[in-house]
Amino acid sequence: MDITFYYSRGSNCSERVKWVLDHKRISYHQIDADELYGSEKYLEINPFGRVPSMIVNGVTINESMVMVELLEENFGTNPLLPEDPLPKAEIRQICEIVNSTIHPMQNSKVVEFFKPGLDNKAKRELRRQWIEKGLKTLTSYLWKQSDFVAGTQFSLADIFVAVIYNKGISLGLNRTDHPGFECHWNCLLNDPSISKYCPIK
Repeated sequence: MDITFYYSRGSNCSERVKWVLDHKRISYHQIDADELYGSEKYLEINPFGRVPSMIVNGVTINESMVMVELLEENFGTNPLLPEDPLPKAEIRQICEIVNSTIHPMQNSKVVEFFKPGLDNKAKRELRRQWIEKGLKTLTSYLWKQSDFVAGTQFSLADIFVAVIYNKGISLGLNRTDHPGFECHWNCLLNDPSISKYCPIK
């Protein structure tokens, strides 16, 4: 596959996809989306103007969940989903909770739309609060069998949870208030085969 990946450092969705690409040792061409962000050229690639974007064999894909599932389905190295349908569904469910419930409302543009006029500090605090609320609820789904969030092996769910947790940290989340997520993060960092490809060390 010929893959061009438009990446933005600090973007949750970009970091998810980059982690998958690198963990699975997939060859791709990376373009700094920050240099194009908001331009007419980038809006031709992604009409919503969001990051990341990916062009695969000439086909444009603009949703990170679709990207990671496409990569998983087409590259067998270092699988991030099990074959068994029910454990696979459990992992995908956790990813979707992060992707569809926690992530969207903490997005700075979404906060701006619903709360116009807030200064940057106030926006960051709202985003932090939303992530914290989501993580607390998400906890009931996690770590039932091991230090990995679902099952006993590193999976897509670990990537999605680690990335949103670190976004919360960047917005002021207190690590000591979330020992389960902090333990999970340290578990990933302490495994060289995982941490080597993590884009948010």
